[in-house]
Amino acid sequence: MRPSASLPGLPPPRGGALDEEHERWLITKEDRMDYGPFSLRDVKAQIERGSISAEHTITDTDTNDKRRVADHPQLGQMAREWTAKHMELDRQMKEEAERAKYNRAVVKMLAGIFAAIVVAGSGIGVWLITRPKQQVVKQAGPQFTDDPLKGLSIAMQPMPPPPPKKKKKVGPKNGAFDDSQNVDFNDGGDTLSAEDIQKTMMSKFSILSGCLREEAARSPTTKKIDLEFIVKGTGAVSSVRVNGSTSSPVAACVFAKMQSIQFPECKTCGKTVAAFSLTLK
Repeated sequence: MRPSASLPGLPPPRGGALDEEHERWLITKEDRMDYGPFSLRDVKAQIERGSISAEHTITDTDTNDKRRVADHPQLGQMAREWTAKHMELDRQMKEEAERAKYNRAVVKMLAGIFAAIVVAGSGIGVWLITRPKQQVVKQAGPQFTDDPLKGLSIAMQPMPPPPPKKKKKVGPKNGAFDDSQNVDFNDGGDTLSAEDIQKTMMSKFSILSGCLREEAARSPTTKKIDLEFIVKGTGAVSSVRVNGSTSSPVAACVFAKMQSIQFPECKTCGKTVAAFSLTLK
């Protein structure tokens, strides 16, 4: 026999206990629909699962008592604790979902950047392979053609004998031109032949082209250069004079360059005086 029900809103009679198996509880959720009736045991199980929260409404069909689950004397504390747990769990799950979404977006972006770099690198590689070759021309000083002797007219001429000297000079100083010896290519003395001088100069003359180009740049009106030099018996050049001067920039340049020219050695020769006439076209 069931115990007598208490009046609505009042607790059960003293000494009475709720029957947890009796299906007398209706649950009203957010959609305003009533679910149940459930037994008290079922209500507790649904609270633990999260399908019933502390903010839902519970109705006792025996007493018509209606209140929030959070305010129910037997279920309130349990409902509040489990609702808080489920809310925290939902928050964590949302954070994890947002983090996973962000990571996927980052991976997708990095993959796109990597693909763009690969495509750009491939394009650069193809361009480097297929681009036309560019010729790099190194230029120093005035710009001239590739041929160092182009524009120069070279003519060999005999050196006229200088006037006899009363006193023989001790020797040239610091590359000064020494013409104390009366030498002529046609006098039959012990000197290098004109052929030896000309052959050597024609094969080595390109090293002087820089000096002549610089002189043409310094003095555009210069059209002719007279080059005189003395060759010792060892085949080395001892003195140089350009346009009658030994101290001009072009004379100093030519003298320095001609130190690297080696003429044929003549052990019986003293000094051979040679001359070149150079016309700049």
